Amino acid sequence: MAMDEIAKLFLTFSHETILLSLIVLGYIWVDRSIFYHATCLLLLSMLVNPLLKMMFQVPARTGVGFSLPSGHMQQSAIFYGWLAYHIRSLSVRLAIVFLLIGIAWSLVNFGYHKPADIIAGVLAALVIASLYGVVKNRYAKALPLICSAVASLLMLCMHFQGHGLSNANWLAYYALLGFLLSVYINPTSRVSVNKQTIGHKLLATLICFGSIFLVRYCFKIWIFGHHLPVFIVESQWLAVGFMIPSSTSLSMLLCDPLKKHKKKIDT
Repeated sequence: MAMDEIAKLFLTFSHETILLSLIVLGYIWVDRSIFYHATCLLLLSMLVNPLLKMMFQVPARTGVGFSLPSGHMQQSAIFYGWLAYHIRSLSVRLAIVFLLIGIAWSLVNFGYHKPADIIAGVLAALVIASLYGVVKNRYAKALPLICSAVASLLMLCMHFQGHGLSNANWLAYYALLGFLLSVYINPTSRVSVNKQTIGHKLLATLICFGSIFLVRYCFKIWIFGHHLPVFIVESQWLAVGFMIPSSTSLSMLLCDPLKKHKKKIDT
């Protein structure tokens, strides 16, 4: 039982709530560039994985769907792996390696995946991250447009392959579009975290988590008792993705007038 509890703890780091929280905190407090690309990679990976499963068609041990490559392992490896590669801290890198080993062990421990599924997930993450890195370096200015186009193409491929687009597919697609659009129309969202005060960051964090909670809550109330199509239900993630970068711009818009007003009062 103790081992199962440890395994559950490891797996929480591959779940939506933890990943979203890390993206928000990392983008606002740590490094905009690193977490921008880690987020794009994570969301693109979530769209690539179903197509890979359809390609290999290895039956899942649970008897539902396909298992190779492991989605949880692929997403974890691509997100945390990108952070480990770009954050130049030995302690952070060791912690991430330990975490990824723990997630891999947990997936096998609970019987969700075989070792081959785990290895395939890691390899898929490496290939996707490598391709993304090449495109990022060669076509930096066009990267948002390329990511949007690739995501749309992946959604179309899943649709025409007869794969019913799931909640997770729409979640990733909407969140990616909202995130990219927000960064594109809010130049101040790309300002380095080192150029912002703690006050800016605290306010941005409150705005971001508050708006995400509000969007999720309003959608929950709106869809309660209604059988709406998945693409409508998950459209909330368009707003969630949009608010992550926008929160940094809003914090500066709100803080700077307050500072000017305070200076006038002081003088």
